[in-house]
Amino acid sequence: MEWLVSVVVFCLALALLPLLLRRSRKSARKGTAGGVMMGLGLAFMTIFDPAKAESMEEIRERKDRGEADQGESGDKPD
Repeated sequence: MEWLVSVVVFCLALALLPLLLRRSRKSARKGTAGGVMMGLGLAFMTIFDPAKAESMEEIRERKDRGEADQGESGDKPD
């Protein structure tokens, strides 16, 4: 079932890509197209690489709790 959802999302993204690219070329402000493409990349990364998504979620939770990154040995970073 997961592969089916991934295929549908991928096909939808491919269908919308020409529209997004055309719109980004006409846009006077170029910053929005980069954000859209970054969002698409993050979405695909989350779908196709669940281990990476888990690690990103763990990092986000640590930041929310206020824990500093202490490195591998537990010492303070340089």
